Amino acid sequence: MTATFSLNQYTITVNANPEAGGVVIGGGTHNHGEVVNLTAVANCDYRFVNWTEDGVQVSTNPTYSFTATGNRTLVANFTLKTYTLTVNVIGQGNVTRKPDKAAYNPGEIVWLTASPSEGWSFTGWGGDLLGSENPIDINMNADRKVTASFSLKSYTIAVSANPEAGGTVSGGGSYDHGETVNLTAVANSSYRFVNWTEDGVQVSNTPDYSFTARRNRTLVANFTRKIYTLTVNVTGNGTVATVPASADNMYEKGTAVQLTPTPAVGWEFVKWVIGGVESTDVPKTVTMNADTTVEAVFEESPYTLTINVTGNGTVAAVPASADNRYEEGTTVQLIPTPAACWKFVKWVIGGVEVTDVPKTVTMNADTTVEAVFEEIPYTLTINVTGNGTVATVPASDDNRYEEDTTVQLTPTPAAGWEFEKWVIGGFESTEVPKTVTMNADITVEAFFKKIVGPAP
Repeated sequence: MTATFSLNQYTITVNANPEAGGVVIGGGTHNHGEVVNLTAVANCDYRFVNWTEDGVQVSTNPTYSFTATGNRTLVANFTLKTYTLTVNVIGQGNVTRKPDKAAYNPGEIVWLTASPSEGWSFTGWGGDLLGSENPIDINMNADRKVTASFSLKSYTIAVSANPEAGGTVSGGGSYDHGETVNLTAVANSSYRFVNWTEDGVQVSNTPDYSFTARRNRTLVANFTRKIYTLTVNVTGNGTVATVPASADNMYEKGTAVQLTPTPAVGWEFVKWVIGGVESTDVPKTVTMNADTTVEAVFEESPYTLTINVTGNGTVAAVPASADNRYEEGTTVQLIPTPAACWKFVKWVIGGVEVTDVPKTVTMNADTTVEAVFEEIPYTLTINVTGNGTVATVPASDDNRYEEDTTVQLTPTPAAGWEFEKWVIGGFESTEVPKTVTMNADITVEAFFKKIVGPAP
């Protein structure tokens, strides 16, 4: 009896998935123990993925070898090739893609749009794209690398002075986006800074103006001639006229303003007080180089004491006043002093006569006082030697006569006596009657002598 054995043979079935993905080689009938060499070759638009058996991966290598020990059905899996799109950015901005996917099929068209960040500009593409067209498309028939370049924007900051003579400005020029711009306005001596404006709209009222550059700007530093305020304060009662006049009391720098005070009735201008300094100049000139405050001081006019003298003498006032003016309510004592050979007679005040010495007046109004002095009469002194009398015509109780008075002297001897002579100022005279003119004090000596012998 003969036993016959034969070597087992196995069928190795191979398939491509999908069929268009590629070709597979190595399938067929193989003896037990024989080495099977399978090869998967992807078509141009595909790539090999793996070998699977009953859905289970057995190899990721396109070439798969094993020993035949049984029938097997193996599938070479392929997938369409995909390409990656890498976008790099230089500067600040971003790139959007449409469609936006991690991988693209061969021949797929992708649109790229570059969007700059604030203050940046798109300048162009690099890598697998050239030019600055935006948006732009790219054909994904291979892995692609694209660079989008952005550059920082630069702005022009233009500055000017209005008016040009008003001052100087600095800080203008070219600035990158986001850079700090520092502008400075410096007024000339006769001007002051007002504000910064842009298109006629105020943007700052300080000479130093800082901002962040985000666009082109044209800025104007506005100046105006310096205007100073003249404040005139009045103490008391009066007015002050200014030349040149100003409705709002404001003057340009350097203006000379003349101040003229006008006191009210019963008042008088006393002084100016300017910056703590007193002055009595009338008119007063101030130069407007700064805000100026002027105080005009008026005081009630002192009452005037007018002393008129009739005759020859003086009147002393206590308290004394150089200009005979006194504040209201002041009590003034008047003391008369007659000249030699004169006497005080009376006061005449407001038509009223008084003889008080001293005289007190209270200054409640302007007051006029008349002091009346009269010459003292000359004295006629008659001395008698012997026995007799002398009669005077005109007679005087006190033997006093006004100047130039002619006095007739008539001697009358007593019984048994006879008139002998006159002796006047050392001169003898026998005139009867005797006339003397009173131009000085006069002493007359009348001599009488006894009659010798029987009386007639």
